[in-house]
Amino acid sequence: YRLISTLGFLREDASAFEALEGVVDAEGSIVKDALFEAGGALVGVLKAHSLPERLNLISLVEGRMPEKPDELVADAKCFGKEAVGTVLKLSPDNDEDTLDIFAGREYTIVGIGNSPLYLNFERGGTSLGSGTVTGFVYLPLEGFDCDYFTEICVRCDAPGAIYSDVYSETVAAYEDAVADSGEERARARYGKIVSDAESELAEGQAEY
Repeated sequence: YRLISTLGFLREDASAFEALEGVVDAEGSIVKDALFEAGGALVGVLKAHSLPERLNLISLVEGRMPEKPDELVADAKCFGKEAVGTVLKLSPDNDEDTLDIFAGREYTIVGIGNSPLYLNFERGGTSLGSGTVTGFVYLPLEGFDCDYFTEICVRCDAPGAIYSDVYSETVAAYEDAVADSGEERARARYGKIVSDAESELAEGQAEY
């Protein structure tokens, strides 16, 4: 299951899903659409992901995995082996909220790869630019300046071949528990946002 919250999830929320019956593993990640440039020309909208450690791992076809916060692996559909070493820059046309979620403004392509999250030729839609995602990039978690996850992937113990009736029935049996836990964790994130805002307000009033 892939759980998404508009307010995000707390960093420690993945462990809450791991405690659910039937859940084998859970891993949080940060995902953000952004406009990127290379060599002064617009590349387009790239969907930036934090690099996974256990689930939905990248398959390299060229280069190596990122080792520093300003390095990334780029989509093999959009970038060839000659792109290794290319510096991708966040476009100044991105809004401040988008720029603020990244720890840097420039990232170097050190690898080219494929992701199991992208099985089709199309890369999806976006509210940015032309409305179409050009490709994806994966960078270390430290490449983001964000203290929460935007999504959490949950892997359940499901026997049988994928798409088989046994597999589908087993996975479906976990849906309610996973969804309920997702809503609970989203409320916890909302509570933290409100609490932080109230504390900031109280400090401002005291100073005033």
